[in-house]
Amino acid sequence: MKKYYFIIAIFLFSTCTEEEPTSRDYPRVRTSLVTSVTSAGATVEGTITTAPAAIEDHGFVYGETQYPTITSHEVISLGSKAGVGKFSATIEKSLVEKVTYYVRAYAKSSSYIVYGDQVEFMSLGTTKPTLISIAPTQAQWGDTITLTGTNFTKNSKFLTSIGDIDVRSIFVSNDQVKLIIPHTVVSVVNDVSINFVGNSATLNGALTIKKPIISSITPTAGKVNTEVIISGSGFNLNTEVFFADRKATVKSISRQAIKCTVPTGAPNGMTKVTLKAGAETLWVDTDFTMMSPVITQITPLTGTYNDQITIKGQNFSGIQSENVVTVDGQVAEIISSSTTEIRARIPYGISQTPAMIDVTVANIETRRYTSGFVLTRPSITSVTPTRIGTNSEATITGTGFDIYGGNIVTLDGEPVFHSYNMGTAIRFTTSAFMRKHEMELNVITAGQASTNTKTVTSPWITLHDGTNARISNNIIFQHNNEIYAGLGRQTYYGEYSNEMWKFNPTTGWTKLGTFPGGERSHAFAFTLGDKAYIGGGQSDLSTFNDLWEFDLVSHVWTKLNDVLPGDHLWSAAAITHNGKAYLFFYNRFYEYDPLNDSWTPLSYAPNMYSMDAPPIFVHANEIYAAAEGSLWVYNIAADNWTQKNNSMPTSLSYGAKVFSLNGAIYFEDGQDDTDESITWKYDPVTNKFSTFTTRIPIFTYEQSYISMNNKGYLIGGRQDYWGNATSVVYEFDPNY
Repeated sequence: MKKYYFIIAIFLFSTCTEEEPTSRDYPRVRTSLVTSVTSAGATVEGTITTAPAAIEDHGFVYGETQYPTITSHEVISLGSKAGVGKFSATIEKSLVEKVTYYVRAYAKSSSYIVYGDQVEFMSLGTTKPTLISIAPTQAQWGDTITLTGTNFTKNSKFLTSIGDIDVRSIFVSNDQVKLIIPHTVVSVVNDVSINFVGNSATLNGALTIKKPIISSITPTAGKVNTEVIISGSGFNLNTEVFFADRKATVKSISRQAIKCTVPTGAPNGMTKVTLKAGAETLWVDTDFTMMSPVITQITPLTGTYNDQITIKGQNFSGIQSENVVTVDGQVAEIISSSTTEIRARIPYGISQTPAMIDVTVANIETRRYTSGFVLTRPSITSVTPTRIGTNSEATITGTGFDIYGGNIVTLDGEPVFHSYNMGTAIRFTTSAFMRKHEMELNVITAGQASTNTKTVTSPWITLHDGTNARISNNIIFQHNNEIYAGLGRQTYYGEYSNEMWKFNPTTGWTKLGTFPGGERSHAFAFTLGDKAYIGGGQSDLSTFNDLWEFDLVSHVWTKLNDVLPGDHLWSAAAITHNGKAYLFFYNRFYEYDPLNDSWTPLSYAPNMYSMDAPPIFVHANEIYAAAEGSLWVYNIAADNWTQKNNSMPTSLSYGAKVFSLNGAIYFEDGQDDTDESITWKYDPVTNKFSTFTTRIPIFTYEQSYISMNNKGYLIGGRQDYWGNATSVVYEFDPNY
């Protein structure tokens, strides 16, 4: 039965000289001054002044904080006492030198604990504690051991340790201390020590940690992540578990059982299980049997996408969804599975070959086969069409292609964009700047080039894409295998130029100087022999009808007679035939004779009133001009026009370009509402137009065009209607 005490603190004041007449049933006690303070301790005295009931215990409490009590401070118990009277005791422990201590006498009856008034003193030290023995001397983690000695104390400065581990006591008396061996003690043989403010005592090698006992392991076989329970006694709470050299994850641990999971990477078959705690290593007597997946054979190891492979081995899952097969990281379709065999298909998306094959079971453990799967190289069957333009689509057929887009289509080694991928077909788009008329097409899949290549051709290529000569609405003529261009404007809004440039298909652009007639655009030009003739045009402030001669050998300019007085010419078109030049300007048509520097008006073609620089060419000694959907032929001897064709493609009505090459005529679309121009072929014999190729180089506004050496050239212009001029040169060769 528990006893409950009333605690009464008695304070005596000097002014109290008489006992109160009120009857009390608790004892009264007084604390006297502390005497005989030495380095060995201090003596304190007290007096029980009244004892209405039996005194079961009396003595002193002391400590470093004020108003010490028997429950939380050091206690010197003197036992029972008969009646009133003085008593004394010597404090011989727990005193730190030069520290102030507080002392109170106490008396305890069956119902009360009474404290006297508090006194204080400055300590000069006490007798140091001694350590005599421990019991038991062999124990396990979590066991309780008892230390026996003298002058033990509850003072917080009284420390106990096992080895180098500080241990908190669970019981302290004057001659005994009880400790629980912590799981952080790692040594087998350990010193046991006590210490109070520098006064210490040690029993060397006094405590030996007994090895835990392993009684069983359950289960004795499993896979990665299988939960295993190791039973026994005396386990350290910091125990590590290893399957071979692989550390397991410990889920819970007590002194009697360890619950862990089988780690990844433990070797297949019989596996040793070990426990490590501190300096102790224990082996479980029963080996654990690892049942990890094992791949023994894969057939075949060569083939292509979607081919079936058979994987043989052990410890696969009979549940098909629990097996995952990957080839080069791509998940394969599983057709069937058992614990010893998986059938799967080679997936698309493989980026390299040989492609390593992995099997993962139950989303836990992965095994990789020693040899990779070798993809057969792709093969090209056909390319349609084989004649392609810039920014044009074509389709490749063949075998061994990757439907996930892992193919690389190259033209002469340069990758091109492809938008459609199937196992037997690829659709690709050519570049806007193709550099060669004839190119080798290849398909690379999983790092392997196709077993064969195909040749594709393009009549249009980008010959030069520099920015030297920024020209638009410029003049153009050719001489001695070189093209001359100049004047024009650099933007739609103006910035007129008077520069003259020369372009060589091999070396590029060369600046020649400036035109003496001033800045302008929409001028005309033609050549007769070694002379070039330039005139007409417009600028911000005026239009022109002048004519200048440029000696292509000496590069000397000469001002000639105006075309016609007062007749200002801009956006005119010029052509030469049999030593003379012919000039079209809206509803006017002129012939120029260089021998006498004279112009003669000729009859003009119907429906050409509003034509701005119509496309013109010479064929079979006749001059052709395209206008308003019709093609007209001019007979020089008769000075009359005949309508040749009235069903021209509508896109050739305005701003079209024309090339006369090897007796064939090619038209390039003019300015319409799209940027996907078409090259048309005109046959003068059948008098019909047909599509030659679609998607010429990037559609450009107000380009110049010219024929030279049986090739056509488009030069300059603006890729944006409102934008800046360029110096891009495209070459057209109908032989490709």
